[in-house]
Amino acid sequence: APSRSAGAVAERPPSVLFVSIDAVRPDHTTVYGYHRPTTPNLARFAARAARFTSAYAVAPGSLRSFASTFTGRYPGDVTWGRGVDPRYPAVADGNVTLAEELRAAGYATAAFTNTSYFSGTPGFYQGFDVVQDPREFKDDAAPIVRGAVEWIERPRTRPFFAWVHLIDPHAPYGEHNWPQEFGRTELDRYDGEIARADAFAARLLDAADRIERRGDPVLVVVFSDHGEGFNEHGSRYHYYDVHEEAIRVALLVRGPGVAPGDRRALTALLDLHATVLEFARQPLAASTPSRSLVPVLLGRHGGTPPDWRDEVYADAAEYGGAAPTSMALVAPPWKIAFDATRSVWELYNLELDPGEQNNLYDDDPARAAELRARLFDVDARR
Repeated sequence: APSRSAGAVAERPPSVLFVSIDAVRPDHTTVYGYHRPTTPNLARFAARAARFTSAYAVAPGSLRSFASTFTGRYPGDVTWGRGVDPRYPAVADGNVTLAEELRAAGYATAAFTNTSYFSGTPGFYQGFDVVQDPREFKDDAAPIVRGAVEWIERPRTRPFFAWVHLIDPHAPYGEHNWPQEFGRTELDRYDGEIARADAFAARLLDAADRIERRGDPVLVVVFSDHGEGFNEHGSRYHYYDVHEEAIRVALLVRGPGVAPGDRRALTALLDLHATVLEFARQPLAASTPSRSLVPVLLGRHGGTPPDWRDEVYADAAEYGGAAPTSMALVAPPWKIAFDATRSVWELYNLELDPGEQNNLYDDDPARAAELRARLFDVDARR
């Protein structure tokens, strides 16, 4: 059952701003200690926000990750329909999305993104009254961000839910000299794209600041939808891999009553569903694995409630609700992963080996057996 803490949030429901940035791995951001100044604006934002240090996507691809985030369900439990392209199955109308729940509660809703990727999935935008996206897979973020800022700053008598997604760090990586250039290698250009997204995100965060200064509460959530691989484990980019570089994400939250500082609680992006609904003083529509982060956000620095989760499940699949090709269970300090396409098992101690270089599966058979059983149990129940 999802964790709730009724009465802990402010009485006045805040507006909600989601700023998501595609394919950003935390260890390539200034705000998570990267040596390059890729995200100076997010670092500035984080000074007044909660920074989650153990946050995960439950899928390493955008479509399945966002479907999970918006419904509070694992991707395999989302109801998928048919699409024109099998790679983009419809998000069926039977799903109840966060935008739909907030709209029913009186929120104005809008989605802005500088990619055409999501428009190929029927039903993906259900619940959003306003949708602005381009025809190109990777388009200039400036007009989309400009439109988003104008929309969220409109005087209104009811709160809003705005989701802005920036595709910039997704491959192919462009060569940019704004806001800065790190070099011409693929990794340099990836970092440059993160810096570019950070500069655009700053305009949205500045708009949220202006809204707060006029006396209107805003819950601002900044996150990456998944990570990105550079052959650390034989995989480029993302989508099929469940190693840390592919599923560990950045997550920053600022809002009413949220004290700044690190949060060590093990977190999944699907938890944002229950979290926003609690801030909005709305009940969960159905049973869900989503856990409200409100007790974590409003607690002491780094505090984790005693009944908090001790594991996060993630999987990769060809599309929508297809059978997983890879799956993983993060149960700190341990992580077990199974590559179904190659029948390969991996076991890591993330505390001692955060880069997952020393596979302990054969060295610790008792722990491997225990975690393997837990992984299959979660997979069967989800």
